[in-house]
Amino acid sequence: MSRGPRLTGAALAAERRRENLDIVLGILGFFTAVMFVATAVAEVRGEPALGRALLLAVMVALVLVAVRARRSLARPRGPGPGVPTGPASPPVDGSGDSGTPTRG
Repeated sequence: MSRGPRLTGAALAAERRRENLDIVLGILGFFTAVMFVATAVAEVRGEPALGRALLLAVMVALVLVAVRARRSLARPRGPGPGVPTGPASPPVDGSGDSGTPTRG
């Protein structure tokens, strides 16, 4: 039974990076949720919660950094912005007209 295409070299390394980042995100997300509940409970009970709130803010920032890194790893690498990616030649009939009128 096949599990999909076999990855080698750079593709395998990139896949491992994504998987490792997913694991880190899961762990960070779990402990951030736990810290949120602990901070909320401390606030409701009237206990000092400044330290918990600061730790929660740091953890949320770490989650956001990890999500951003995950998105950059998932984004396909292509030409940069402003680089045309369409065909470099005019349509086959050579007219360059798509048949739709343009406003002048």
